[in-house]
Amino acid sequence: MNSLFEGGEDIKPVIRKRTVGKSSTKDLDTAATEIVFSVNDYLDFVSATLSQMRAPVVGEVSSFKKHPTGIYFTLKDAQEDAVLECYCNPYIYRNLGVELSDGLQIKAIGYGRVFKRKGKLTFQVEAVELVGEGSLQKAYEALKKKLSEEGLFERKRPLPEFIRNIGIITSKTGAVIDDFKKNLEKRGYMLYLWDTRVEGIGAVPGVIAGIRHFNGRMADMLDVLVVMRGGGSLEDLAAFNDERVVREMYASRIPTIAAIGHDRDVPLLALAADKLESTPTAAAMRVNSSWTRLTEELPAVTFRIFHGWQMAYRSVFARMRRRAEAAYSKLHLLLQKPESYRVRIFNAYVLAFNSAASRLSASQRVVLAADPRRNLRLGYSILKGPDGKVLKEVSSLAPGDAVSAQLSSGSFIARVTEIKKNEQGK
Repeated sequence: MNSLFEGGEDIKPVIRKRTVGKSSTKDLDTAATEIVFSVNDYLDFVSATLSQMRAPVVGEVSSFKKHPTGIYFTLKDAQEDAVLECYCNPYIYRNLGVELSDGLQIKAIGYGRVFKRKGKLTFQVEAVELVGEGSLQKAYEALKKKLSEEGLFERKRPLPEFIRNIGIITSKTGAVIDDFKKNLEKRGYMLYLWDTRVEGIGAVPGVIAGIRHFNGRMADMLDVLVVMRGGGSLEDLAAFNDERVVREMYASRIPTIAAIGHDRDVPLLALAADKLESTPTAAAMRVNSSWTRLTEELPAVTFRIFHGWQMAYRSVFARMRRRAEAAYSKLHLLLQKPESYRVRIFNAYVLAFNSAASRLSASQRVVLAADPRRNLRLGYSILKGPDGKVLKEVSSLAPGDAVSAQLSSGSFIARVTEIKKNEQGK
């Protein structure tokens, strides 16, 4: 038999004919069909039906207990004498971003479920929002103290100079993004927007997703990450006091600016940012200030470069002018006394020629004196041993060796018959 509700388990109730009025054949023909559940099936039916009816429920937390199997508490109605037993899975509770305690006013989002053993209705909590200034302030102070003790508000990284690529997390609708863009100076900024809700139940996952997106593949490209929204009450800014959002902001590899309007208490996300600004306009001015050194020093640097070039030009021009004037003076004198300068030039050339000829003659005499053929003409000869090398010592010969003798008129070959050594050759 098909299920009586979508998405539930198959229920097999007992079906019987019920007689209406007096028993008769006619009555039997018009009898109505009645569906009868067993207790177990009916409770399954109720739980399955309630699971399709997720709803927000507002109340005050009481009887709060943490247990290894889950988180148990009661929601009390502020106006009526009514209570709702609640249960939250430990994993879900760790990711709520809110520390619950007795007395807090909350909006719990979830669905009902009946535990069959006791027939008891319990609200299964999937998400929580704080409501009421008192509860929000109490949770804000507790979380602020906790995160401060962990050091999440102490690190303040400097923003890079000459910011150009900017990641923005805010809603694309409204005046926030327009105010930011309008106050940016024209410096070729590249803006990358992550559109998300900045208030309500969808704000927390949206902001977290934006931070993770920009810190993924775009982390090395972006210069700064700006999280923005307009002002509001503590309840309006609840998403920016969520522990999960604050920790994600602190974990950003990109330097961060928080521009979240506030009247009194600074949002915890802003305290975890590297730079805190009160408005989107102030955030834009902060980005513009990364160019301050260039805008302030560029005119002075430009002046120094131009002045240096001008001085160098004047120096070179003056030096070239002096040289030109000197050359002109010499040429002028030369043109005034052509005959005198002609004689002086001719004499200088004659003197240089005679000096070169004298040096050449001396070099010739040295070369001729060292010519081996001159010594041969004087009666000397050159002896070479069997190996063809010039003989310098008799010790390199032996009787019977053939030697060649070079004279000025020719050469001959002789054979050694006797070797005599003088006293110095011993």
